[in-house]
Amino acid sequence: MAALGAGGLAWVGTAVAFPGWAGPIAVVGYGVGTWLVVRYRPLVGVYERIRAVEAGLSDALSLVGRRVAAGQAAEAAVRDTAAELDGEIATVLSEATRQQRQLGAGLREAFLGRNGAARRVPSPRVAGSAALFARAAEEGSPAGEALLALGGHLADLEAVEERARHNLDAVCSTLRSTAGLFGPLVAGATVALADGMAGQRAFVPGGGDPLPWLGLVVGGYVLAMAAILTTLSIGLRRGLDGPLVAHRVGRALLLGTTTMLVAYALASTVA
Repeated sequence: MAALGAGGLAWVGTAVAFPGWAGPIAVVGYGVGTWLVVRYRPLVGVYERIRAVEAGLSDALSLVGRRVAAGQAAEAAVRDTAAELDGEIATVLSEATRQQRQLGAGLREAFLGRNGAARRVPSPRVAGSAALFARAAEEGSPAGEALLALGGHLADLEAVEERARHNLDAVCSTLRSTAGLFGPLVAGATVALADGMAGQRAFVPGGGDPLPWLGLVVGGYVLAMAAILTTLSIGLRRGLDGPLVAHRVGRALLLGTTTMLVAYALASTVA
């Protein structure tokens, strides 16, 4: 419904002040863009929480491992670590501690049971770490060294991933800017100037359209560019994850369509 509403409003809005080519471009850009953003936003929210939890895993493993290796019970180590940390990882550890206290569950059930704290975060790293916490409760202090080793391994892996993302940041930022801003900006100004050269004041409500094909072709190029460059940017940085790509493409379509229409309106005043 949101997509249909956005597409309808876009058609009506562009029909008032833009040439005929703007209607189909706005309907596709705003309609499809809104549908993708609304449809996949909940899944992207889950991904964001997974990344937030994983960002604190290495610290949690190291702290729990150090306490267990020193002879503290794993259940108490998880409780104390939850109080020491903050963020999403602290929320997961606190939820496991709450289930232990209120339901009398062991660590394995509290983390990996049907309603376990780790089951709510669909991540292999989180599930593997939770399994080690449960193993530590069963084996005692010898498992502390394994937790410490895994914590160090995750910290090293996060450092490598961060360096890789940093190296790709400039390229991905350029792709995103071209897809949503610079490309549509140039496209809108080009169509307006072409209309002006053809003898029409472009931004005139109800005015003629001497080059109806140009706006459609360039607008279609803008929409395709927004989808392709955004997909490439996300693929380079995070892999071709369908829901994440779809959500970012939707945002790029909304931004690119708006930028092109605004650029056309502004450039037409001097065309």
